[in-house]
Amino acid sequence: MIIPLWEKLTVHQGELAPYFRDYFVQRSFAERKAEILEKSKSGSLRLDMARDSDIRQIVGYCVSTINKNKQGRIESIYVEPHYRRSGIGKNLMRRALDWMNESRVTGKTLYVVVGNEQVFSFYQHFGFHPKAVMLEQI
Repeated sequence: MIIPLWEKLTVHQGELAPYFRDYFVQRSFAERKAEILEKSKSGSLRLDMARDSDIRQIVGYCVSTINKNKQGRIESIYVEPHYRRSGIGKNLMRRALDWMNESRVTGKTLYVVVGNEQVFSFYQHFGFHPKAVMLEQI
């Protein structure tokens, strides 16, 4: 259901990323799904989706996890460009964060691809701020 949206997200990340473009573009949905499912084996996994009922299509999603150490993470979130700034992304985030709060997580994190810093203001509405920048050798 979310595969086409996830693929659009990876293309978007690849376009923005000044480094590691191939990592984002060549990574398959099956690989990412396997990573998330493995992580959730000892914790919990949640998938929220937004659907446009007029056209009966999924237009946004948010995948979130809680690991065995009670750490919450927004694993992946995407909203179709046409539907952005309509509150869908905020609703998806609120649902994921409410779930984490109800599960009494001890911390919440998410990753932003270098080059996509324009999303910081969106995440700051939910109390997320840059903590560190991880450098990786090419």
